[in-house]
Amino acid sequence: MDRECHPEDEAVLREGIAAYFPEANGPTRRMAACMFTNTPDTDFILDRAPGLDDAFVAAGFSGHGFKFCSVVGHIMADFCLDRPPQWDLARFRLGPNRFP
Repeated sequence: MDRECHPEDEAVLREGIAAYFPEANGPTRRMAACMFTNTPDTDFILDRAPGLDDAFVAAGFSGHGFKFCSVVGHIMADFCLDRPPQWDLARFRLGPNRFP
């Protein structure tokens, strides 16, 4: 894995800054590479841990999960308290066909 920052990385960022925040398009003070992962289908995983009655999985949030923390917390509390979910969570469940 390449953890270095390259000029082309900065160029992509600069393009967005120039378009939407032109007054913030000043000199770069520091750049750092970060690593994040997503599930193969890019959907979160929200489910009971396979084979465990008292463990649950909430994963796959890299890059955008912070926006969903309140609803994910509510869903996970429902799991822990054995309450039926308020939403259809089928697409977020683990299963044999989830990641073909």
